[in-house]
Amino acid sequence: MSPEHFVSTPGVGLFSGDENPELHPERAPGAPRVLAGNHGADPRAANILGSGGYVASKWACERLLERTNKLTRLPVWIHRPSTILREGADAEGKGARLDWLNGLVQYARVLQAVPAIKNVKGALDIVHPRTVCTGIVDAVLRGARGQVDLEYVHEVGDVVVSLDSLEYLLSALEARRGYEEEGVETSLSGTKCEILPMAEWLTRATRAGLHLAVAMLIENMDKPGGPNFPRLRGRRNETNGQLQVE
Repeated sequence: MSPEHFVSTPGVGLFSGDENPELHPERAPGAPRVLAGNHGADPRAANILGSGGYVASKWACERLLERTNKLTRLPVWIHRPSTILREGADAEGKGARLDWLNGLVQYARVLQAVPAIKNVKGALDIVHPRTVCTGIVDAVLRGARGQVDLEYVHEVGDVVVSLDSLEYLLSALEARRGYEEEGVETSLSGTKCEILPMAEWLTRATRAGLHLAVAMLIENMDKPGGPNFPRLRGRRNETNGQLQVE
């Protein structure tokens, strides 16, 4: 049978119920527990499902494929790329304007400042498109040789910046770019952005051109009662070239 490849999201790790969630390349722990009228629901899970059910739908698809594999032995690959940073022409145009990470990075550069994150913990895990494409293509080629039954692949970890150290976001991205171009490990220059209160950063950014819808997404990153960002574990975290800022 031809293998099935499904692109999921690391967000499925948010249903574990853990205060400091970690997601390994394996079956995602936990399950969505929020239903309309369920007054005992976890408010953090409610915030997850409040975004149109995107994460919950990915979780459901993973479970469906896991059960299909168990019943039919269909080879299944579940890919969980972390947040993808747009590059080149893809970082421009209408689509890019509505991308929250693109907006955060673009206007952090414009303002030379980042918003303060006070309510949630974890890290911002960023990957380049080439990392994701290479990981998926490699998996497709391996799967074509019939070597896999059920496998989870995390395309993650090009740049990992703790939310407590978000002021190093731009310097971390520049250091990673140096690695990509020179092929050698680089270190942070030590340059920090200014940290502004969330409301002030959003005001300045929207005045400079940040789309209002993206501003709302960035604001929701630090919504009180929101889920902590999961730490993403997997092969990419163990390779050279990963840049972590704790």
